[in-house]
Amino acid sequence: MTRWLKARWFAYLGRRKWRSEQWHSALGYFREADAQEPNKARTLASMGWCLYKLGEHEAAIGFYQRAIEKEPNWAILHAYRAAALAELGRMKEAVEELRRAFRMDLAGKADYLAWWRNRLGTWLKDLGDHEEAIEELKLAVQLNPSEPATHYTLGTTYSQLQRYDMSLEHLQEAIKLDPSWANNYAELGIVLGEIGEFDKALDAYRKVVKLRPNEALAHYNLGTAYGRLGRRDEEMDEYSKALDIDPKHSGALNNLAIAYSQAGQRALSIETWNRAIEVAPDRKAAYTSLALEYERMERYQEALVAAREVERIVPTDAIAVANVAVFLNRVGSFDEALQKARESIRLDPTYPDGYSNAGFALQQMNDHESAILEYVKAVELKPANPKTLVNLGDAYLQLARHQEAIRALNRAVESDPALPNAHDLLGKAHLMGGDRESAMQELYLLQRLDPEFKGELHKLLAPEPSPAGPQSPPGLV
Repeated sequence: MTRWLKARWFAYLGRRKWRSEQWHSALGYFREADAQEPNKARTLASMGWCLYKLGEHEAAIGFYQRAIEKEPNWAILHAYRAAALAELGRMKEAVEELRRAFRMDLAGKADYLAWWRNRLGTWLKDLGDHEEAIEELKLAVQLNPSEPATHYTLGTTYSQLQRYDMSLEHLQEAIKLDPSWANNYAELGIVLGEIGEFDKALDAYRKVVKLRPNEALAHYNLGTAYGRLGRRDEEMDEYSKALDIDPKHSGALNNLAIAYSQAGQRALSIETWNRAIEVAPDRKAAYTSLALEYERMERYQEALVAAREVERIVPTDAIAVANVAVFLNRVGSFDEALQKARESIRLDPTYPDGYSNAGFALQQMNDHESAILEYVKAVELKPANPKTLVNLGDAYLQLARHQEAIRALNRAVESDPALPNAHDLLGKAHLMGGDRESAMQELYLLQRLDPEFKGELHKLLAPEPSPAGPQSPPGLV
């Protein structure tokens, strides 16, 4: 048997294995064919395809390139090489190569050409060239309007451009063509959520769970849909199901912790945040949320530990350093709090809370003059900051600068009329400045805002109980 015949025989055997997707065996036969008749473009291309199917994309590219050198105008070789480049994430090269194939009049049946147009559109979408992607995908739809994957990709591309009407049209067509593909419903749920159709989005995510009951992501998305509708128990139930399937699903852990917090279940929220941290020990957001949860429970020492972890992760972040200062102030470590506040100011001189934290530490150390200077800088950066204005007013009061205190506290009340301690200190400032009538007005406003609040003004002005009942405050009707 001549070498030519042997090459044909091995190529024939390779094609038989190819048809049954026995890629290793097919590759072996094509290599035998290449040994008998080296560097034939068709044999090189066949070896490239086998390697592509085996996941050896770099090697596949090499064989396609050798084949192209032999047959530079054979369009399908450029298309196959493009596919291998895309698998390696070399999208720009893949797009260029596939476009070259189309310029060479890539031939085939309509559905085959539609598949390649779909590939080109998908790669362009991945590169962020959404408009060009849409044009390619439209061509794919014209060639094969019954392919659900093309409608799905068009739907997701329109969604990324916030053209939700067109997105819905193609996603609904994809569902009509293939009602068993869960991805269609998942993307439909996203789009419906974006346009505020939360009930319909919920229905879409339910269908995903029905099709993929053992997928953690499906339950997670359904949980978020329940959350948008305020159905807290069902939301938490779905996150729990997601975690039963995948105990390390970070999204479900984060959202479940938030849901517990919103439901007032602080201990469970903290437990879940700690689980999230075990999964991702360097996740800044989890430690930040944990610190806030401890703060709500007035467990400031534990909040400080969590805040220090945030600082460890992002040591040059002014906000992270400032938050450490907050909790150092809370636990009474004023010297270190001042040091951290100064550090946060150095990292970002425009961040107002750095100055607020420094002012608070100085005030607790009875250095009211220095505290005032820090508070004034904070207010200059963020004028409508009621808590800082309250602290500034208090610092002025400590120095008996009553009119300056009144001005600062009036600004605090304007920024947040429902802040009890602002009214409390404002009334005290009026009283210390000799204006008892204004002080009484603040007391009665304070009692209406929060009858349980018992501050300094209440101690100074609260009237003795009278058999005649409560009296109208002076100047009020």
